[in-house]
Amino acid sequence: MAFVSQWLGNGPATNYQNSPWSFWCRNARGANADFSLVNYATFFYAIPGPAGPVLFTSTQASNNYHSEKEVWMVIRVQGAFNRMDIPAWRTGELPVPPGTLRLNAAGVAALGTGIAVVYTERQPCPTCSPFLNDVLLNGTMVYWHFPYPGAETSKHSHSDDDIATNALMAISNNKTYQQNMKDHQRDYRKEGNAGLRGALRDVRGTQQSSILPPLVTAQRRIDAFPSLVTAGGDE
Repeated sequence: MAFVSQWLGNGPATNYQNSPWSFWCRNARGANADFSLVNYATFFYAIPGPAGPVLFTSTQASNNYHSEKEVWMVIRVQGAFNRMDIPAWRTGELPVPPGTLRLNAAGVAALGTGIAVVYTERQPCPTCSPFLNDVLLNGTMVYWHFPYPGAETSKHSHSDDDIATNALMAISNNKTYQQNMKDHQRDYRKEGNAGLRGALRDVRGTQQSSILPPLVTAQRRIDAFPSLVTAGGDE
């Protein structure tokens, strides 16, 4: 598993309406007057600069592809991303000259290019999770606010205790483990849809400002990027 899936919570300083991580998505929605349930995602990424890696952000909504893939289609021409090997989504690969070696995330990072942090409004879906595995270094944080569990995403968010609990629940409900998981996924997706729909009512009312909040965690991740490369950023 390359990435670490992390729910951001729903506290006063961490909920969708106030979190600095969701700011770019909220701001893009306000700018686009888009308050639908279409997902938005932001990549915090680095490409080489004269004084070392430079932090950039890119935010996109789901359109032809899911939002995480839409962001990739924008940034893939920058730095060494154009050499990325993406077994789970060949469409995202740019052509390379004959004889040019494609690189995994660690290889791209060795050239000073990499994705430091990802934020997506909804939990990464079963389609995007394998893609994120290909383009992210091990341990990269993928933050989200609204659940969208699936068979692929479960391995990024379910501990052994969760699996054991689900097995016991299946037995108590006289269901198979697989059926109980499907019910769990359906219920939590409904909860996620309801949560996003409710949060967007506030976004519509405030029409997010263009003042960017500090993202100390993302900046620290970028500051540590050379050491990540030195450490190998193992896949």
